[in-house]
Amino acid sequence: MTAYHWRKLLGTYAGRDGFLARLRRDQKGNTLAIMAAALIPMIGMVGSAVDISRAYLVKTRLQQACDAGILAARRTMSGQSVTNDTNAKTQATNFFNINLKTGAYGATVTPITVVDVNDAANHATGTIDGTASATVPTTLMKIFGKASLTMTATCEAQLQVANNDVMFVLDTTGSMNCAASDTTATCSDNGLVEKSNARIKALRSAVNSFYTTLNAATTSGSQLRVGFVPYSTTVNVGYLLPSAYLVDTANYQSRVANFNTAVYVPTYGSPTSSGADVSGSSLTQAACAAYGQNNGTNPVVISGGPPPANTVTKLYTNDSTAGVDYGWSGATDTSGTSQSCRRRWTQQNTTYTTRYQFTNWAIGSTNYATSSFKTVTFSGSPAVANPTPVRVIMAPGGSYSSSSPTPSSSLTYTSPTTVNEAQLAAADNTLSATSTQWGGCIEERQTVAGQSDWSTIPTAAYDLSIDTLPTGNVATQWRPWWPEIIWGFNTYTGGVAQVDTLASQLGSASMRNWYACPSAAQKLTATNATDVATYVSGLRAVGFTYHDIGMLWGARLISPTGLFSAENTTAPNGKPINRHIIFMTDGNMEPDATSYNFAGHEYEDKRISGVTGTGTPNLTTLHNNRFAAICSAAKNMNVTIWVIAYAQTMTTQLQSCASPGKAYYANDDASLTTVFNTIASQIAELRLSK
Repeated sequence: MTAYHWRKLLGTYAGRDGFLARLRRDQKGNTLAIMAAALIPMIGMVGSAVDISRAYLVKTRLQQACDAGILAARRTMSGQSVTNDTNAKTQATNFFNINLKTGAYGATVTPITVVDVNDAANHATGTIDGTASATVPTTLMKIFGKASLTMTATCEAQLQVANNDVMFVLDTTGSMNCAASDTTATCSDNGLVEKSNARIKALRSAVNSFYTTLNAATTSGSQLRVGFVPYSTTVNVGYLLPSAYLVDTANYQSRVANFNTAVYVPTYGSPTSSGADVSGSSLTQAACAAYGQNNGTNPVVISGGPPPANTVTKLYTNDSTAGVDYGWSGATDTSGTSQSCRRRWTQQNTTYTTRYQFTNWAIGSTNYATSSFKTVTFSGSPAVANPTPVRVIMAPGGSYSSSSPTPSSSLTYTSPTTVNEAQLAAADNTLSATSTQWGGCIEERQTVAGQSDWSTIPTAAYDLSIDTLPTGNVATQWRPWWPEIIWGFNTYTGGVAQVDTLASQLGSASMRNWYACPSAAQKLTATNATDVATYVSGLRAVGFTYHDIGMLWGARLISPTGLFSAENTTAPNGKPINRHIIFMTDGNMEPDATSYNFAGHEYEDKRISGVTGTGTPNLTTLHNNRFAAICSAAKNMNVTIWVIAYAQTMTTQLQSCASPGKAYYANDDASLTTVFNTIASQIAELRLSK
């Protein structure tokens, strides 16, 4: 081809009007070329976005799994002294796997490893660390040589406790002296000697473990206080109350000595006249002696009537000694065998006062002065209560008698009256009396009897009010619990009342549940493990089961707005206080109308049932309704209620009393400790520190 031809060909394709020039000027179809050129970098960008998104999703799940695992591991460890044991590792792995398993999102997961346990140099006390990783295979990024992405996560957990007030309300009734495996049929709880496998022993151990766990988790600057309300037929809170909060007099179901047998006590006036008579005939010495005493009619009423009317009398006397009244000077027979006889007389006025002697004993409500009985002084370090003793007559022989003991016949009153045992002991020193001392247990204040609906607590039901303080009105005050003076009717056979010898049976194993006074309650206190152990070692199992009185005083002692508001409202660090009641029981509500309990002696007092006659219907239902009302009132105060049913079935009443999710069942001793520790761990705030 010649040069001309080449120039012509190039002009055709490359010239101004050639193909290439036209192609350059024509933009139609350029997108295809551009897309082809951009395809490779676009694949890289999109692939990276997809693979990185998957990787970050795995990263998020990995961190969540790590957090869950480290929290689970920390929760299994007791207090601030952490130990990287097998159980902690197992719990960490289990909770990690629940949140992220190998194969999820196509990732290969390396489960959590718990590390740096007890590393005090680099971590706060009680802190544990964890690490975990996951490898995510790529998809489009493989084109660029990146076959996988590796994600790592670190996690750290601390157990920290904020301000916490914990009030233990503990069932210390007679059944707590049984073994956990005992049933009602096999349980014998009347013995005064504590059994080797008694439930009360397991309770002591569980409470000690609870305190150790929670106290060890308490961080510097936080406040932990614990208190105790052991309960059975009543509660022992009297020594925590000011004396003015208790009445000075109260009616008790007791016995009284009736003094309504009239006797006439003479008052002899001075003699108004005197003289002597001589027998009208000679008398023997024996006859003269009789003559001198007016033959037995002596004195002789001259005027007036029989007592109690005033009388004028002649009082005759003689002395049969020879030469005095017998054989006096001038007698007709000086031989000494038969002579005239002389007697002397005195005439006087006598007035009589009507008085009343002891007739019999009777049983019923009677008033006692409690002002001295309730008096308590505190001495020593720590302060120990020293009650003032009061003398009270005790029944001889341990049984009731309408005539015994018999007061002195010289003890009389100006009008028919009755006196109680304490009054009689003070008035008659001829009787054998004993001194009693107040143990600190109480009878509750005024209630509304027979109430079935407690959804709204009546204003007059002061015994169910958590925060109402006593006023000058005795209805708002508590009464000292005084079993030594209690007499009541405990059974009714054919309409005949059988006397309850409660007052004379103190110390009897067969009667001890009927007059049980539990250990003294303890206010919320910043304490220590030794003092807690000492306190719970003193708990004793005795009495019937009244859940309502236990929960009531647990709420009163923890309330920030009631009896102890000055101590309970704020913490020294100024931060909020979490309030908890730990309510533990091994039985159902078990009121007994024949027992002497916080509501008196129900058969006679009827403060709860409110019925007339001898029956006490629906007593258990009434107490359960009261219990439910108190639980609701406590929860409305932002108190968390934890309920533990020990060695028994969780009842509807107990389940309802607990805050949501806070009811637990422990069927044996080991489970009881586990439950207490579980609650302690939940009260402690388990936190992720990073």
